Amino acid sequence: MSLYMNGLQVMDFESFVKQATILAQGLINSPAPNDIEYLNNLDEILKRVIDIPKTNPKNSTIKKGGDGWNWSTVVDSMPIYGIQLNMTAGSSLPAHDHRGYIGLVHVLDGQVKVTSYDQESAVSDDLVLSKISEKILNPGESTFVPLKSANIHTIQDVAGGSTLLDLLTIFSGNGDSYEIEIKNQLGDHYQASFTGSKI
Repeated sequence: MSLYMNGLQVMDFESFVKQATILAQGLINSPAPNDIEYLNNLDEILKRVIDIPKTNPKNSTIKKGGDGWNWSTVVDSMPIYGIQLNMTAGSSLPAHDHRGYIGLVHVLDGQVKVTSYDQESAVSDDLVLSKISEKILNPGESTFVPLKSANIHTIQDVAGGSTLLDLLTIFSGNGDSYEIEIKNQLGDHYQASFTGSKI
């Protein structure tokens, strides 16, 4: 049975995960994957979900954390893996890459600033980055982490605490991210390096 709200067909989160998993498998098995089209489709479907789960960090198992942020798993349906990211007031997720996976970051509560970068070049662990975009996201809004362009980003809370849904589509590996320290700005570029830490 289809449910409609304000003339729009809606679905529960479990149905969304099933549909997203089928789309993800099609993307990964494609000889020429169109990650941008896929992420746009995923975002459009997510807007029709009426019950996106939010875990209570006080009562849920925290998988990982940093200074002012932590996350816990809400979806494990490979190749889709989803986390709830909890950020305290003014906290930041440091710059990090996305190796072998793409992502959709969706704001559930609060407000965040997302700054995305391209990797222009690399010599060993030294990088040259260029800023691609900087945007403020409000509840119900999303941003993408594609395969190549804008695959490095930072996330900063700007609303006194924020909660995000981070949906990862894993092409290869374990979906690891490595922290990047942005050091100096040189015109339109930034000198940076990997710190050796996983996010």
